[in-house]
Amino acid sequence: MPLPCPVCRTPLHVDLQWLMQNPICQCPTCQSVMNFEVPKELQNEVTKAINNIKKIKDKYRGIATFGENKQKLI
Repeated sequence: MPLPCPVCRTPLHVDLQWLMQNPICQCPTCQSVMNFEVPKELQNEVTKAINNIKKIKDKYRGIATFGENKQKLI
């Protein structure tokens, strides 16, 4: 789900992984500057969780559908 700008609510079209790599960004609409810096240990926990989700998706790829494949039914 894309993150909206907290000031003008314009969708920024960035996700959590992008924000962890680029914690300071500027809204292209209202020019407000946002700082999403978090401690390194929290970044590591989020990265581990994302990797675990990817492993589960890979494990069940042929028998289950996930958010990006809502049209496909088993």
